Amino acid sequence: MDGSTGIVETSSGSAGTNIIIFPFREARGHILETRRHCETLRQSIETLRDSLTTIEKIIENVDDLRVRERLQCQIARLNELLLLRLGQVAGIDRLLQETVRSSSPRDR
Repeated sequence: MDGSTGIVETSSGSAGTNIIIFPFREARGHILETRRHCETLRQSIETLRDSLTTIEKIIENVDDLRVRERLQCQIARLNELLLLRLGQVAGIDRLLQETVRSSSPRDR
């Protein structure tokens, strides 16, 4: 199919078989856009982690030991969750990158 008209293109191979060329251009564009969103999300997560580090430094000045420890525990949990999400985003990006690579007509 052509990316804009929806027409399937065929060509004859040397053995007389038909080869169907699929419209990867549009799908590839969506995948690349999603990869850009993954990068934006990754940067946002890193910014949040930096902010948590700043908050941790501020919390060190809290006089009430119980309150300070509770806040430090909450920040540690948030940081763990952000690291988990960061790993998930990286995994998604790798899958998208591999999808683009394997669907590229140049590789065939």
